[in-house]
Amino acid sequence: MKQLKQFFYAPILLSILTAALLLSLSDNAFAASKDNKEDYKLTNQGAALYKEKKYPQAIETLSRQLKLTPRDWITVSWR
Repeated sequence: MKQLKQFFYAPILLSILTAALLLSLSDNAFAASKDNKEDYKLTNQGAALYKEKKYPQAIETLSRQLKLTPRDWITVSWR
C-alpha cells in the first residue's frame, strides 16, 4: 500500500513543483503581456489549432509566440 501511494504522489508532486517554478519565473512576463491583448494573438491561434488536432501547426504557431514572449507560462503550457 505504501508503494502504491508513492507511485501516485510522485507525479502529482512533480507537477506542482513544475507549475510553481513556471509561475515564479514568469510573473513579470505575464504581467507585462497581460496588458496587451495583441501579445496573445499567436497563443490563441495555436490553442485553436491544437483543439482542431492540427498539432504540427499548433506547435509552430506557439513556438513563434515564445520567441516574442519566451517566459509566458500560458504559451508554454499550450505548447
